[in-house]
Amino acid sequence: MHKSIKALLLFSIVFTICVVAMGLRIPDLVRQSNPQQSTVDESQFPVAEEAAPEPSAPAERTKKAAKEKKYKKYKDTIGPGVTVASTHYHWPPGFPTLPVAQSDVVVMGEVTDAKAHVTADKATVYSEFTVRVVKVLKDDKQSPLSLGVSIVAERPGGRVRYPSGHISRFSLTGWGMPREMRRYVLFLTKNNEDQTYHLVTGYELSDGRITPLDGTTSSDTDFDAYINMDEAVFLKRLDAAIARSSSASAQ
Repeated sequence: MHKSIKALLLFSIVFTICVVAMGLRIPDLVRQSNPQQSTVDESQFPVAEEAAPEPSAPAERTKKAAKEKKYKKYKDTIGPGVTVASTHYHWPPGFPTLPVAQSDVVVMGEVTDAKAHVTADKATVYSEFTVRVVKVLKDDKQSPLSLGVSIVAERPGGRVRYPSGHISRFSLTGWGMPREMRRYVLFLTKNNEDQTYHLVTGYELSDGRITPLDGTTSSDTDFDAYINMDEAVFLKRLDAAIARSSSASAQ
């Protein structure tokens, strides 16, 4: 009898330690095994093939490895047994819906390509979007952009298809993905270590109306206020935000 009680206590302690360890390793991670639980439009997420080989050229493998360092914090967010996994992201208090000062570059452009990539350790997925720049609204003084040039912007998340046909999706709660052949205003920061652009947020321009790329997940940052806004009104507000940011940085 005493041995049974001791065994039960030992099991409870080990189980608790395992749960705590998992919670520390993947903070705020929510997994769903039933696809009906998700109301997110899955089609916005590019799909990567889990069995796709890593780049054969050493230089390309090195470049990819350097790029993937920043995604290590999303480890274990995909897998053949996971249908949907999401991580909560908390925007900084008072983060603006038009984050001009927080961006190195603000461009208007068309997304010409969207691809998802599985990290080399098969632990998570990120997406890359090729953007043809049609207008530079805020430029990077260190690396100015030219009209018509194509740049690549990254964002954590995407879908992964396994050889079995199962698809696993990872995303940050409230974060959307740009779609091919659509026009956006994109706010970007530059990672000087791997020379890539990170997508902070963005707005789709379609039929004279605005659709925010990201949904409102906190009372401080109300992206939903821009839903269906007139494009001319939006661009006027953006111009004013850029002017204020330029004036503040000049002082």
